[in-house]
Amino acid sequence: MKRYNYTKSLLFACATALLLSTFSACKKDEKTPDPQIELQLPSQLSLLYGEEKDLTLPGSLAEHGDVSLRLEFAETENITISGTTKLHDKLSQAFTIQKKQNKIHINSNVLYPNGVVSLTNGIKIPDTYKVTVVATAANGTVVGRQTVGIKVSPAKVSIKGVQNNGETPFSYVLYNDKGASFELDALKTPTNGTSWFLPKPADGDTAVSIDGNQIKFAATAGDPQKQAEKK
Repeated sequence: MKRYNYTKSLLFACATALLLSTFSACKKDEKTPDPQIELQLPSQLSLLYGEEKDLTLPGSLAEHGDVSLRLEFAETENITISGTTKLHDKLSQAFTIQKKQNKIHINSNVLYPNGVVSLTNGIKIPDTYKVTVVATAANGTVVGRQTVGIKVSPAKVSIKGVQNNGETPFSYVLYNDKGASFELDALKTPTNGTSWFLPKPADGDTAVSIDGNQIKFAATAGDPQKQAEKK
């Protein structure tokens, strides 16, 4: 009888030790989840065409030296711009990660104003560019993700030599046989290679025209009797 009790106790002790050993091994195999990183970027951003801007990344990102960043454009339709060039190619050029400077640089000169339609191929640019910033740990685990919507508006056009202190720029020019011309300028936008155009008026009036970067008013513009002003 004593021998039976001893054997039973020994079996129970061995089973307990085995369970403890298995539990300990499982605990060792469990990995601590990677901490999630808040990227703290704006959800929406507005830019004028030609404007450049930096998005500052959170300072805590520097504490995670093994974290890498990448950009994704899946939420923006990858339309064909021209030939083999697609919109995602342009987005890759416009948005660059500068991790040493702890920022993302945006150069809207590379892009196009949102919602505009190309005069050459009729392609419409999406109403918003959506760019997703993804933070990945060394083991491939995604530890941070945020999508930013960017709206690029057409650049403001100014006319040199006119007064801009009112709602509509204006200038007074005396009637003459040569007419008048003013230089066009798009603020913050490189104009090299830029083509200017003027929508044709419904009445077919050709008194105002575009020549290069000059807007020209013909000598016939205004009152035919040359006695009254015309806007």
